[in-house]
Amino acid sequence: MNNEQAAGTAVETFAAELRAWRERLGLSQADLAVRMDYSGSHVSSVETMNRTPTLEFAKKSDEAMETPGTFVRLHSQINKEAFPPWFTPFVHFEARATRIHNWDMRCLTGLLQTEDYARSIITSGRPDLSADDMERDVATRMERQQVIDRDEPPFCWFVISEAALRTSFGGAGVMRRQVAGWPNMPAGRGSRSRSSRSPHRTARGRKVR
Repeated sequence: MNNEQAAGTAVETFAAELRAWRERLGLSQADLAVRMDYSGSHVSSVETMNRTPTLEFAKKSDEAMETPGTFVRLHSQINKEAFPPWFTPFVHFEARATRIHNWDMRCLTGLLQTEDYARSIITSGRPDLSADDMERDVATRMERQQVIDRDEPPFCWFVISEAALRTSFGGAGVMRRQVAGWPNMPAGRGSRSRSSRSPHRTARGRKVR
């Protein structure tokens, strides 16, 4: 089975297992939603594969149905499908890092991307991707950002080429919202690499919060 044929299998398995365990326990979608502190429509959208489950959703599924680790393990398979094989080990180390240094020349790193910007980046590289797989990839990319939202986030230093800021993905509105979101990032530092006569000079940026 090639990568295209395998795409979406983990999401389907997660949805099927969620439904099977819920029905085995005699719970309606609304009942399970109350246990998990989600809405009934959220649970329904995961079961119908209209929403990709997050790691938090997987953890609460295990807690609500007393299936220790089952849904967390299923969720890890979703991540494996969303990332190319060469990138998967990087995500593993990134989640456990105490310092993250990143330099980008063409676009902003996934840890800084908004959903719309990420969707535009993914579309530009994979225009043939199905809508379901697109939403899966966007969701897993957003989930990576939990590493800088945790109680003790790693120290992050992002060096961003001016070319990355001048390259528009998704149009002016997407880029405007992308840049506007930076003040909400956790503590760290950012630098902008100028594409000027002195290409190796950098300008110290404000703290990324």
